[in-house]
Amino acid sequence: MATLGPSQQQQFSVQQSLGGTPTWMVMPSQYGTITSAGLFTAAATISTHTTVYVYAQSGTLLYQAQVQLSPTPVGSTGTIPDPPPPPPVPVTISVSPSFAYLYGGQSQQFIASVGGSANQQVTWSVTQGVGTISTNGVFSAPGSVGVDTLVTISATSLADPVKAASATILIGPPTPTPPPSSTATSVSPTTASVAPSGTQQFSVLNLPFSTSVTWSLSPPVGSITQSGVYMAPGSVAAQTTITVTATNSSTNSVLGTASLTLRASPPPSSVSPATATIAPAATQQFSVLNLPSGVTATWSVSPLNGSINSAGLYTAPGNVAAQTTITVTATNSSTLAVLGTASLTLQASPTPSVTPATATIAPSGTQQFSVLNLPSGATITWSISQATGSINKKDGLYKAPGSVAAQTTITITATNSSTNATLGTASLTLQASPTPSVSPTTATVAPSGTQQFSVQNPPSGDTIAWSISPVTGSIDKKDGLYKAPGSVAAQTTVTVTATDSSTKSVLGTASLTLQA
Repeated sequence: MATLGPSQQQQFSVQQSLGGTPTWMVMPSQYGTITSAGLFTAAATISTHTTVYVYAQSGTLLYQAQVQLSPTPVGSTGTIPDPPPPPPVPVTISVSPSFAYLYGGQSQQFIASVGGSANQQVTWSVTQGVGTISTNGVFSAPGSVGVDTLVTISATSLADPVKAASATILIGPPTPTPPPSSTATSVSPTTASVAPSGTQQFSVLNLPFSTSVTWSLSPPVGSITQSGVYMAPGSVAAQTTITVTATNSSTNSVLGTASLTLRASPPPSSVSPATATIAPAATQQFSVLNLPSGVTATWSVSPLNGSINSAGLYTAPGNVAAQTTITVTATNSSTLAVLGTASLTLQASPTPSVTPATATIAPSGTQQFSVLNLPSGATITWSISQATGSINKKDGLYKAPGSVAAQTTITITATNSSTNATLGTASLTLQASPTPSVSPTTATVAPSGTQQFSVQNPPSGDTIAWSISPVTGSIDKKDGLYKAPGSVAAQTTVTVTATDSSTKSVLGTASLTLQA
């Protein structure tokens, strides 16, 4: 098979085993020409897609090839490689009725049946005698003949132009007395099936002389001509059975009926699934339901967010600022007609946040922070408000200072290193360092006795200096060991004081009673 546009050419050839030089023919001939060497040239103007047949005949052998004609040029060469020549096509043809008797001015519908080929087209002709015959097989006798006249009409197959069948018509002189009809009238064919936009020829068999026919449909779906050609509508919602009735135009009597099945239009194409929801960076496969045979789909999205490939696989972008609805469209690649659409919802990317959102730590403690839902490819810079403690700018590990005078709240901030956009914050509470104190806070010592004092919760790294007031007895200035004097005239109260050696600040005091 070859596919050609206007004025495009295709060379045909036959096997050498045919012998001799073949005769080339094109049917119908108005769509192109072919040379004696087998070079086919398409017509310069082609209004619609059309199938023509190229024949090569040598003796009794006949080979056939099809050419699909397109209104627009095809490809760079205009052809698709031909398959090997098919075997000879056994085509048969017959004409019904084979005989008719008419008077001047009468007409008769003839039906040609072609076997052995999907191509049912024929060419009608009057091969002997008078009268005319239409392209759909209706023979019309001349208005008057002087004597009985024998006419031969012929139907030639377009599938095989050497195959033909004929019928004989006897045309009688004017004002005869028609012979009585001994056979009941009927509509032919009695049953038929037609697709949307299809046609079907009906006729009345054994039609009485001088009888004209009125055709009708029930229900009135489609139309039928006065010559019995039914034309189906272009679109049929559901399969329908129609009764075709032939009525005598003069008497309104029914001459016969036929049952016509009108097949439903194929369901329209649509995109599946019709709706879908996906997360950022996810994929969704789309397809076309009821895609017409031979049609390919071109996919597109609107607005242009994410991407879709030629097979209908959609890939969402890695980051979606806000939930978005996208229309996915499948288009006929050849005609650009829309085959269907679908609605796709892109979920927004999760909002980044710092975890934990709140934390509390003691002096010298540590706390690890991180970012949830970090955008793909983003890196983080960490910072803290108030220069209290420190945080690793890359990994988010916070370290508290060793001493905290009062409880403090710090804000931890994570920033996108590239855009400087804030990814999230956290609130960190630094507990105050415990207040230093002297232990024990009170003590009683006898003459010559001793008492060990110490500082609870001393500041990290501080050294302590001990002192007493009044200076009664003695205290080791470094380790806080008090020694009472050997003799005490009267009971005395001594204040023991611990002081920060560096800052001279008082860390705490204790009350010591010396017994007399």
